[in-house]
Amino acid sequence: LRVIFKLPEVLKHFEPVPKTWPTHHLAYVKWYKLSNRPGTNHNMYVVFKSAPLANGVVPGEIVPLTAIRQSCQLIPLTGPNISWPPTWKSHNVLDLSHCFLLNNWSSKFAYQTIW
Repeated sequence: LRVIFKLPEVLKHFEPVPKTWPTHHLAYVKWYKLSNRPGTNHNMYVVFKSAPLANGVVPGEIVPLTAIRQSCQLIPLTGPNISWPPTWKSHNVLDLSHCFLLNNWSSKFAYQTIW
């Protein structure tokens, strides 16, 4: 999830918006790729950033906010015996890391819906 927004009700110069515009809140999400199987040692799926399309745009979509059912915890994955770089902070780690573990152990609900 990158941003939650709502389209304006009035355009520039007080022109009405198209009647087909949604009136509810929307969310822009970036899509990740999910591994086929969970890891053998931790039973968590690995998710990878989607590769940019030929035009350089990262795959994403605008969806109704009501379509989002739960959040998830992503744990940056670097590899065995490799420390997280000191430049990774909570505000930028989703942009800097390319591979994550999808934590299905964060709550009972996450376990039931992810596993």
